[in-house]
Amino acid sequence: MKMTFLDSDKISKAGAIGFILWIFSLYGTLFIYVLIVLLLIFLFRKVPFEINDKRTLESNVYVSPVSGVVKNIYKSELKCFIEVKIGPLNEYGIYLPLGTTISSTNFDKSQSLVEFNFKDQVLRLSFSSLTSYFPCKLFIESGDRGSLGANIGYLPFGGKTVIELPKDSKVLVKEGDQVKSFQTLLAKIG
Repeated sequence: MKMTFLDSDKISKAGAIGFILWIFSLYGTLFIYVLIVLLLIFLFRKVPFEINDKRTLESNVYVSPVSGVVKNIYKSELKCFIEVKIGPLNEYGIYLPLGTTISSTNFDKSQSLVEFNFKDQVLRLSFSSLTSYFPCKLFIESGDRGSLGANIGYLPFGGKTVIELPKDSKVLVKEGDQVKSFQTLLAKIG
C-alpha cells in the first residue's frame, strides 16, 4: 500500500533541487560578488606592452593614447582631427602619445582637455565619457613632463577621444581601424 502520492524517485529529485537551492542561497550572493570583482578587474586591466620597441621610434611619430575604433578623420584649415570611440570592454588606460611637457589641462564633468607643445605646435587631446557618472580621470597637471607611453589617466566604461594634430600631419590609420593604446601608430607630425 502506497503511503504518499509521490514516488521515492520524485522525492529524491525534489530533495536534490532543494539542497542546490539551499547551497545557492548561502553562497549565491558571495558568488555574485566574486563575479562583479572579477568583471571590474577585467575592465580596469592594464594591457602590457613592450617599451623597448617604442624607444627606437622617431620623435615625431604620434602613437594612439587609447584603445578603440577610429570613427572619423577630418581636416579643417589649420588642424587634422582623429576621433576614436572607446567601447565599454576596451582597455580604459590613457597613455601619453609623445614624450613632451603638458602645457594645460581642463577638467569638466563631461569632458577633459589636455594640451601639450611639440616643436612649437600645440597638440590637443579631448576625452568625453559615455556617462557623467563615470567621467575621465587624469593624473596630470600643467607643467608635468612625461615620456612616451606614460599612463596619464583612464576613461572608465568607454567614451570618445578626439586627437587634434597639425594639418600637415600624415595620418597612418583610416576610418574603421582598430587601434591599441601605445601600440598603434596614428600619425607622423611634420
